[in-house]
Amino acid sequence: MNDYFWAKTTQEGRPGKSVLSHMRDVQAVANILLNGKKGLLSTYGLNREIVSAFAGLHDIGKISPCFQSKCEEWLRQNKLESVARNNAWDTLESDHAKITQYTIQNILQKNKMTAESAELWSALLGAHHGRLNRLGSTPRGCKPDDEWENRREKQAMDFFGSVILPGLAIDDSWPLAWWLAGLVSIADWIGSNEDYFFPDKIETSQDESNRIATAAFKAIGFDNIEIHQNLSFSDIFKDDAGQPFYPNDLQVKAGDRIIKPGLYVIEAPMGMGKTEAALWCSYKLMCEEKASGIYFALPTQATSNRIHIRMQKFLERISKTTVEAKLVHANSWLLDNIR
Repeated sequence: MNDYFWAKTTQEGRPGKSVLSHMRDVQAVANILLNGKKGLLSTYGLNREIVSAFAGLHDIGKISPCFQSKCEEWLRQNKLESVARNNAWDTLESDHAKITQYTIQNILQKNKMTAESAELWSALLGAHHGRLNRLGSTPRGCKPDDEWENRREKQAMDFFGSVILPGLAIDDSWPLAWWLAGLVSIADWIGSNEDYFFPDKIETSQDESNRIATAAFKAIGFDNIEIHQNLSFSDIFKDDAGQPFYPNDLQVKAGDRIIKPGLYVIEAPMGMGKTEAALWCSYKLMCEEKASGIYFALPTQATSNRIHIRMQKFLERISKTTVEAKLVHANSWLLDNIR
């Protein structure tokens, strides 16, 4: 058995992109997703390079007998058909996310992390398909220091290279836990898009993965906007004739008091400029890299359509490049066709 383990198969069902290559892809995607998160990472003592590399480790569990035996061509190339059959590889743990969780927990504990923190860190990777697995469990067929576990640990350390493994002690009250689990899931989702990350490209360097990820983000509209700094309220908000609006008392107070990420409720009668207050605060937070975008949720498609127009004007005034606000309700395609 050589050091090549497949993560993606080609359209013909042959072993394709390697586990190591796919992890590089997801690391590259996670690194881009962390654009604009400098303040958040700093607040919680996290390092961008470590977090993105850690996200890449999500699929190390694919280096396992049951997963690898799903591709018969890989077994044939490695002359392992009879070994897989005689050892009933297909009856061992089939959920690679659980094996990832097991291996990462072992690695972190070997690096002197407490069992509680190691369980939680590893669980965040194990949840990359949207569900949290039981903490501290041993997947069926996994044993410490067997050949497969040694292979996984070696590839994990080769992948991490000179990057330091996470060392931050966390518990189940850590505020960033689900955020980090979501980051890994989204990074894997984008990094598995075969329109950009070709499954028949078996190996890619980290530089190649970075270039592909950058192109993918631009194509799908996920790239971060580059905003003009130090705009005033009146620079951003104008009437249809181009005349500037000046902030009222509510908008001034909102801008002065909403200075960090959080949950804020603004209550005021209709027509008092609550939307502009929210957008103004969002702009200021983005300028300070305390936020990286805006999601506007409204109760109906009609109100969403109207806000979408206002959002587009807002983006045109704050962005240095052309940016389109995404309308994402079920019938948004009808408006696309009309335009």
